[in-house]
Amino acid sequence: MSVVAPSCLVAGTASTIAMLHGVEGTRWLQELGLRHIAVTPSEADSA
Repeated sequence: MSVVAPSCLVAGTASTIAMLHGVEGTRWLQELGLRHIAVTPSEADSA
């Protein structure tokens, strides 16, 4: 998970919390208005 935020501290914290949220993490980031890139396990397997 990569997050774009005003500071590295915010990006890192948001990324960690989103990962702890599991499958709901990307929706949580969207609700916060933070741009992000997430790779799902099925996407990682096909790479």
